[in-house]
Amino acid sequence: MKQRGFLVGVAAVVCWVCLPVAGAAEERGAPPAAEVPPPPTLPGPITEADLVQPEVVIREEGENMVTEYRVGGKTYLIKVTPPRGEPYYLIDRHGDGAFERLPGGAPTAPPMWVIKTWK
Repeated sequence: MKQRGFLVGVAAVVCWVCLPVAGAAEERGAPPAAEVPPPPTLPGPITEADLVQPEVVIREEGENMVTEYRVGGKTYLIKVTPPRGEPYYLIDRHGDGAFERLPGGAPTAPPMWVIKTWK
């Protein structure tokens, strides 16, 4: 019970000290708050026309079959299928033209193409 009485006393002292300070700030005429601008409009839903389909080019290079996947003129994935053995993949992870070789099988990286862009 003594602790509760002590807490009530501390709360009363804090209020007694803080209320005059808050009132003094109001009397000094604090600057008015700036108006908040309205939120930007959201784009509409993604439609079939917004989806970007990769351009696929299949060509032979020597004995190898080379399949290139491009979006917006940039090649992001190359699949090389030799006449014997497993195919391997060259992938441009960062879009800088530096391809990394992945061993056979499907690429383990998630799809990394642009779905929608705004101007």
